[in-house]
Amino acid sequence: MKKNKRLQSILLVLVIAIWGAIVYQFFNYSGGEDFNAGYAYDSTPIVSLLDEQQDSFRIVADYRDPFLGKRIKVANQGGGASLAAPGPQNFNPQATPPPNIIYQGYSINNNRITRVRVSLNGKTYTMQPNDKKDQLILKKMAKDSIIVSYQGQSMVIKRQRG
Repeated sequence: MKKNKRLQSILLVLVIAIWGAIVYQFFNYSGGEDFNAGYAYDSTPIVSLLDEQQDSFRIVADYRDPFLGKRIKVANQGGGASLAAPGPQNFNPQATPPPNIIYQGYSINNNRITRVRVSLNGKTYTMQPNDKKDQLILKKMAKDSIIVSYQGQSMVIKRQRG
């Protein structure tokens, strides 16, 4: 009986220690800063805390198909490819100041980008290629950037990560 009582007291201390560690981890994890989800109607841009770097490699998908036994070349569908910057632009010192254009995100349908969400001077628009909103024309779109034309001047706008 004495041996059983000793084992029970050791197990009770062990159970209390384990539950104490679990409760401590729970409150330590959730008791930090206030969480701000950054909803779409919020006019402040969402800034990523992690500094995302571009990939330093490119995947070449021209491998042999294991089922057909043939080498298949896969054409780039443009879904995740980065858009190249346009050539040098003319400098006009009397031009109006550049607008505040923010690429907020995109919609995907059948693995293709169908629409993008763009903010122009605080107004948010959902656009497709060749749409025109307040002198802003969407030319090309990709996951990480878009090419737009504003007052005849082409610009590459990078997506802001949230």
